[in-house]
Amino acid sequence: MGNGATTAPVIDGYVLPTDVYTIFANGKQNDIPMIVGWNSGDGAPFANNSGLPPTAAGFVEAAQKKFGPMADDFLKAFPVKTDADAVNARAAVSRDQMFGWSSRTWGRLQAKTGRSKIYLFYWDHMPPVAPETKPFGAFHSSEITYAQNNLKTWNLPWTPVDRALAGTMSSYWVNFAKTGDPNEKGLPPWTPFDPGNERSMHFANKIGMFPTPLKQELDFFDAWFASQRK
Repeated sequence: MGNGATTAPVIDGYVLPTDVYTIFANGKQNDIPMIVGWNSGDGAPFANNSGLPPTAAGFVEAAQKKFGPMADDFLKAFPVKTDADAVNARAAVSRDQMFGWSSRTWGRLQAKTGRSKIYLFYWDHMPPVAPETKPFGAFHSSEITYAQNNLKTWNLPWTPVDRALAGTMSSYWVNFAKTGDPNEKGLPPWTPFDPGNERSMHFANKIGMFPTPLKQELDFFDAWFASQRK
């Protein structure tokens, strides 16, 4: 992904008769319960996919060219004054465009056109990784070992917080696999996504429901993609 390569589903006319957004918007999806979410550090490995340079001047110029009349709104959501800001903003843009917007939109469309429940989460816990990895934070895929309660396969200095988080998170996943509902007595309640009161399960040092994060950023991409569909 370091060269800016992108991935996308192939619309083959059979498995995917049209794009995924249209399938869900028309209620033609495979209507099953789902868990969907993203990580606070999802964008770091994919920063080049943003198409924006890692300098303040270059970032602003490229944003103005790419988003045209919507550039001011974009730069309010992703403000950049210094080169360091630009580096961080590139990762944030990739996270919010590729993962955050997709997850929230998935929740909204399923809640609107489907019958099955969908549960959103936001992973915001950094494993006890080596110093050189710490700038990535709660990096892409770092939640998987916790969801599988499989910390023993990763030689890191795990803390009681890590083990407790893995135990709780994996319990949700096991319950969901069994019943389509992650909840059970003794776990913090995980409510299905409600477009009228958008909340997600926050997996961090503390676990609980909170307002779906990054609203301004996701709202920008909502407006941007809507403009591209016209």
